[in-house]
Amino acid sequence: MTSTERFSFSGPINYNVSDDTLGAAPLVEIPFVEGTEQASLEFNVGASTIALDSVPSTQLFKASTPNANVGLKLENTGDSLSPHLELTSVIKHNNNQQNKIQLALHASPLWNLIINMGASKFVADFSKHKIEYLEINAGAASLDMTFGMPQTQESILEINTAASNCTINIPKDAACKLEMESILTSKKFDGFHKKEDAQQTDNFDTAEKKYIIKITGAANSLKINRY
Repeated sequence: MTSTERFSFSGPINYNVSDDTLGAAPLVEIPFVEGTEQASLEFNVGASTIALDSVPSTQLFKASTPNANVGLKLENTGDSLSPHLELTSVIKHNNNQQNKIQLALHASPLWNLIINMGASKFVADFSKHKIEYLEINAGAASLDMTFGMPQTQESILEINTAASNCTINIPKDAACKLEMESILTSKKFDGFHKKEDAQQTDNFDTAEKKYIIKITGAANSLKINRY
């Protein structure tokens, strides 16, 4: 998927899902098809606790919830080798203490992801995944994401939040540039130095593959750990 083909989200930051339960299920999944090199996912979720990691090799994507308060709807508008998935959560009662969703993605494809969430907690381990583009639009959220070495010339992580806490974990050898249009109440960027209007690691200009992190919003706390 090229940058001109990317889907994007222009709605409100605080995402609320429909209460239409028709077709919602506690478990949805898509099998992995050999030869799939790219995949995209748009995930629309209300206030929930969300965890993401990798999935067994027989499945491209899997999502589940352990309680009856949440249902999941999944559509695939792409083809077998270039799936374009849209996952929507249906929350029956406004009680985010019980709204838990587990996501898992196959590690082989190059992923383009958009996640639109309400006041949620999102813990994601992307360390085994190839991420070309990740966009998060969130309200008062708590984000903790771990990434491996970048797998593309520019792996873009775009985070649009309000009143949120965000922790990003990247390898100490990963080249990275941080662009901010955000009012930060607290920040910690060890290993970065300022260049023009951005913060970047010492190896950013010479690295063949790199992360570009874009932060927008207000009253955010941002921490970048290099492990």
